[in-house]
Amino acid sequence: MRNGYIAMLGELNRLRIADLIWTSVAQPRHRMITWLAVQGRRLTKDRMLHLNIPVDNETCCLCRSQVMETTASLRPLHLVGTS
Repeated sequence: MRNGYIAMLGELNRLRIADLIWTSVAQPRHRMITWLAVQGRRLTKDRMLHLNIPVDNETCCLCRSQVMETTASLRPLHLVGTS
């Protein structure tokens, strides 16, 4: 069965995110932060509210806009165009 499936699709190169994160090039703290982000476990303000942890304000800490801080908003592209 597997051989028939491979024959239909051909050999595919698989990119494993874990191989990119757990390299010897990355610093340990960067590895951990990236791994938590991939798993959706970073402690952002929206997650803190979901876990019933009190939050003083709900604005984004990086760009000071009135959007809720989420894992997606902490990506580097979020900062493009902010002052």
